[in-house]
Amino acid sequence: MQEFDPEQKKQLSTRVAEVLGDRLLNLSKPQESALDRALYRVLLANEGQASSVTDAEIEGAWEMMEEVWPDVFNEFYLNSKGQK
Repeated sequence: MQEFDPEQKKQLSTRVAEVLGDRLLNLSKPQESALDRALYRVLLANEGQASSVTDAEIEGAWEMMEEVWPDVFNEFYLNSKGQK
């Protein structure tokens, strides 16, 4: 797995927070992991340059997370952990 410049990761994190906002607040651990993997692929496709990542790519990473870990799975996960 390629490592990225910490400053680029910080810049991307800021952009992700701006684009996704409150949607980030209630993610389960599996959803966070799926979103992180999708965003890693986005940054990789942009050669590690956070400034090249578009809002559409961030939204696309969110959609990928929803495909990998849909709400129905998340509810089951949270119920099994006693978190819901």
